[in-house]
Amino acid sequence: MIGSWAACRQLLENPGEHLALLRRVAYCGIGLGVLGGVPAALIDVEVWQPGQTVDLGVSWLHLVTGYAGGFGYAAAIALISRRFGERSGSRFVSLFPVVIGGHVHGWRRPFSHPPIQVERTRTW
Repeated sequence: MIGSWAACRQLLENPGEHLALLRRVAYCGIGLGVLGGVPAALIDVEVWQPGQTVDLGVSWLHLVTGYAGGFGYAAAIALISRRFGERSGSRFVSLFPVVIGGHVHGWRRPFSHPPIQVERTRTW
C-alpha cells in the first residue's frame, strides 16, 4: 500500500518536488532499520541470550524495522540520484525490461530472458 501511495505521488520519479519528505524518510527509516537490527545481531553473535518470548519479540521488531529501513534506503537512493543528475547535467541510461502481466513488452515468450533494451529516460 505504501508503494502504491508513493507511486501515485511520484515520490521517487520526481524527488526534487518531495525533498523534505524524502529526507525525513531516509533519516528515520535507515535509523530505525539499524536500531531494530542491533538486538537481532546481538542474539546472533550470542552476546545476548534472552528467553524464547523476548527472542520472538526481537524477531518481530527486526521484521518491522527492516521495512522502515527499506523505505529509508529507497528514499536515500532517490536523493542521491537527484544529486548525481544535478551535477552531471546529463540523462542517465537505464537498462531494464518492461514487464506487464508476466510478459516482457516487445518479447513474445513469457518468463524467458528478453534481450536487453536500452532506453534513455529522464527520471532525475
